[in-house]
Amino acid sequence: MENKLGNLEAKFAAWEEKLSPGVDSNINYADVVKNEAVPALQSIMKEEIEQFKKNMEDKDKRQKEEYEQQVQELKDEEARKNNIIIYGVPETKEKDEAKRREDDRKFITETIENKMLIEISQNSLTKLFRLGKIEPNEEKPRPLLVGFNLHSIKRDVLAQTKKPRDFVEYKDVHFNHDLTKTQREKVKTLVIEAKQQEANDKSGNFVYRVRGPPDKLVVKKM
Repeated sequence: MENKLGNLEAKFAAWEEKLSPGVDSNINYADVVKNEAVPALQSIMKEEIEQFKKNMEDKDKRQKEEYEQQVQELKDEEARKNNIIIYGVPETKEKDEAKRREDDRKFITETIENKMLIEISQNSLTKLFRLGKIEPNEEKPRPLLVGFNLHSIKRDVLAQTKKPRDFVEYKDVHFNHDLTKTQREKVKTLVIEAKQQEANDKSGNFVYRVRGPPDKLVVKKM
């Protein structure tokens, strides 16, 4: 815009020069305005209007994309809110997928009912499957995703995992929320922040960890 105004000022100076005393008296001021000044101004105004329209369209497009992303994030959170992901649950070498799934179900139900003493029914588990493909030479078990029909069951299970780990026979088993991509990225950012805060704490008496439900994750001094 500034360049265009600068060019317009230069043109006005040229027009003023044309109409100065001593210059060709046949030049008519009205003709200069009509044939040069007005078209120049109209051209600039047209370009500015087109640019304004484009900026508004781009803004509307960005706002629409942001809205759609927010809606998708809310849908994703809703779909995952009753899920947990369990790491370290031993995976049988059975070739039959149904048998492997039954072994996983047995582990989950026995752990929840007999170790955690949480009452569940046959309908309590709505999802139960391993994440990722089976790798023949991989010893590390794949994460196990478990979905519950009630959020209260998930809440009680995760609450039990904060207690001493004598309720599960496998010490390497860890229970986590099923996070969305956005939430996982936030966790990574907060983990970096926690490490920085811990490094800056010269007392050495505290550790800094990421804690809280998926929608209220924070760095806590412990």
